[in-house]
This record gives sequence, C-alpha cells and structure tokens, in this order.
Amino acid sequence: MLLNLRVANKKKLVFEGEADFCEIPTEAGIEGIMPKHINFIANLAPGKIKYKTGKKINEIDTAGGGFVEVSNDNINILLDS
Repeated sequence: MLLNLRVANKKKLVFEGEADFCEIPTEAGIEGIMPKHINFIANLAPGKIKYKTGKKINEIDTAGGGFVEVSNDNINILLDS
C-alpha cells in the first residue's frame, strides 16, 4: 500500500505522486507517515519533507512554513514559500 503525496506552493505544484513513507517537520516535531496513519492537520516547521519512493529518498525544503493534512493515505502539503 502506498501514500498519495501532493506538495504545492502558492505558484505551482511541486510534487505529486506515490510514496512508501513520508517524514514531515511540524511545529509539534517530526511526523513519520506510513499507510493507514491517523488523520491530522498540522502547521509545518522549517526543515525538510522527506519521502521514499522505492529505494530513493527525496527532499523538499519547508523554510517558509505552511501546513499539512493527512487523510485516508493522502498527504496534502501547502508551502508558504
């Protein structure tokens, strides 16, 4: 089972695709997201979103903040920058 990850900023879609695992910096700490994770909404903290596709780990910078919504294996992230 995979996660559907979508990351956008105010101007464009940064990434949309599937991921095996996602690590997100929130104001409450680092959230590790795997399939069947509980639903939640949180503010992003400065750092890196890390997501794994196959054996490759990718990163997206969250320096400007934003928020994340996790719902039913869907991760939607809106970056402020």
